[in-house]
Amino acid sequence: MMAVCYNNSCGKQFSEDCNDEESCRFHPGVPVFHDALKGWSCCPKRYRDFSDFMNIPGCTFGRHNPDKPVKPEVRKTNNDEPSNGITCVQPESVIEPARQSEPDRLPRPNIDEDFTELPISSTNSLKQALSKLPPPEQVGSTSKGDTVVPGTRCKNKGCEYDYSGDGSDDYSECLYHPGEAVFHEGMKYWSCCNRKTSDFSAFLAQRGCATGRHVFTAEVCLDTNKSCRFDWHQTGNYVTVSVFSKVPIVERCCVRVNPVCVRWSICYEGGKSVFDKEVVLAGIVDVGDCKVQAAATKLEIVMRKAELMSWKALEFVEIEKRENSN
Repeated sequence: MMAVCYNNSCGKQFSEDCNDEESCRFHPGVPVFHDALKGWSCCPKRYRDFSDFMNIPGCTFGRHNPDKPVKPEVRKTNNDEPSNGITCVQPESVIEPARQSEPDRLPRPNIDEDFTELPISSTNSLKQALSKLPPPEQVGSTSKGDTVVPGTRCKNKGCEYDYSGDGSDDYSECLYHPGEAVFHEGMKYWSCCNRKTSDFSAFLAQRGCATGRHVFTAEVCLDTNKSCRFDWHQTGNYVTVSVFSKVPIVERCCVRVNPVCVRWSICYEGGKSVFDKEVVLAGIVDVGDCKVQAAATKLEIVMRKAELMSWKALEFVEIEKRENSN
């Protein structure tokens, strides 16, 4: 007995005895009518004329299909209501795709968590720039050529070393605070570290957080209120802050970071200026995977994101301002 194939664009009669994978040439897709063009969703051919559309040869080979497609259910209107000869077609239920849930955000750590000082590496460009600077003044002398008196206290903030004059001062390590003293709401601390105290004596007794060379004369160089431009960019995994401080002195720079904050005190321009800054970060960083690199024209702080997400801004306060303005 011969059967009729119900595959799109076929309609031929066939016998099951001769039905194989090459018997039927058909369109597995559905008709597409858009902007007066007609075609099948399974192939790119489009025609304006309906006859040409009906004569498009199939794009797939397979077995003939004897099963008649099921028509959508038609529901007539109630007898109590005037139908006017109009029937309603019950629409097929539409299944909305499941929305992807946003990944769980990490809880934001407290800004007062302990800070970690990051090691600073120097590039070859910085080493070359430093080699061109005039040699620093010898320890134990002043700009007028006067000799420093033994017992003179080191001028670096927080250092309690006294000049001995026996030649050992060149090799003694200076432990000092490169930042500035901060007095806020009854608390006292250095901008370069986070050891807050309400007692002034305890504040003065805090040991330095950075190492360098002793300075026994009042240097004309330091402009501690000077700032310089900085910018930032991000990749999928890292956030990089570029501080455009020319010729930074690595031994007198300090960069500290905790999961949501970074503080830096950068001595630059060959030692003539200091730039102190605290940035509350918009996101969370992995303190264990952060580094600092000093070049001749800038100092870069590279911090790994704790969450793989894009930051809207570098500073947390900027996001708050945007949300409040909206």
